[in-house]
Amino acid sequence: MCLDFQKWHVFFAGERLDSQESFQLAKKLWIDACGIPEPQVHPVPQMLPAEGAAAQYTARGPGISSASSY
Repeated sequence: MCLDFQKWHVFFAGERLDSQESFQLAKKLWIDACGIPEPQVHPVPQMLPAEGAAAQYTARGPGISSASSY
């Protein structure tokens, strides 16, 4: 079975808004190696209060049109 990672979207969740350790480790160990396109990788927004980060992250929901940057 072959997986087409070009079609995947990866979302991150966590209780800490001040750390991207999980995201950076995943990016290094498998996201880049799998070739998942950058706009399809969605880290938790940084440098926002929890409510703002949640609203921005949730807005990317099913239609997912905003590109993320990492």
